[in-house]
Amino acid sequence: MSATLRFHLRRIAAVLFGAALFVGAGAAGQAASGNAGEDGSSSSQFSLEDLAFMAGHWKSGGDGPLQEEIWMEPAGRIMPGLHRDVFSPERSFFEYLRIEQTEAGIAYLASPRGAPPTPFRLTEVEEGFAAFTNPEHDFPQRIEYRLEGEQLCARIEGPGKNGETRSSRWCWVRVR
Repeated sequence: MSATLRFHLRRIAAVLFGAALFVGAGAAGQAASGNAGEDGSSSSQFSLEDLAFMAGHWKSGGDGPLQEEIWMEPAGRIMPGLHRDVFSPERSFFEYLRIEQTEAGIAYLASPRGAPPTPFRLTEVEEGFAAFTNPEHDFPQRIEYRLEGEQLCARIEGPGKNGETRSSRWCWVRVR
């Protein structure tokens, strides 16, 4: 088999896998988004347009691993995304992401390394800020996105050792 044919077959397989992941995870998103928020409210009061500030190609700067997050603009009740960390030429991490608007509300679905999606409900929105929660998940239980000037910052938090809250934060600049 020629190198060109192998390349095209890999691309086709990647597209089909991605499509299957997004379609297959839809039921999880619909089930998750039907729950009430932390304050008892439903996320159906929000719109995907509230999250448009996240759209774009975002990249880390400076030393350390290359980190990228890409979010497509909201359209058709969905906002697909992708996260990638490149630690070295031989070591990397990726996560398929999707925010979906259902009849019951909005759900953020995270699929680290292509695993089945973990749903988080949209529970809080302000201009340039969104928070998603899943109190049943081990870690994280809360995911936040905030626009800070020219940077998109994400923060995750959840239970750590000895009952302490553990968190991590990343910031990226817009590439396009």
